[in-house]
Amino acid sequence: MFEGDLLRSIAVPVVLRLLNEREMYGYEIIKEVHERTNGEFQWKAGTLYPCLHQ
Repeated sequence: MFEGDLLRSIAVPVVLRLLNEREMYGYEIIKEVHERTNGEFQWKAGTLYPCLHQ
């Protein structure tokens, strides 16, 4: 699925950008991405946490 591949491919740069702004927990990152994209990107823990684990 293209959307899933797109979300996974941008996860690392997006997370790094958000964490550069301030410290956040995983849930906060998911919420921030949802808000900043007006709901277009709806990350789930399965998308985010493998990225954070790396």
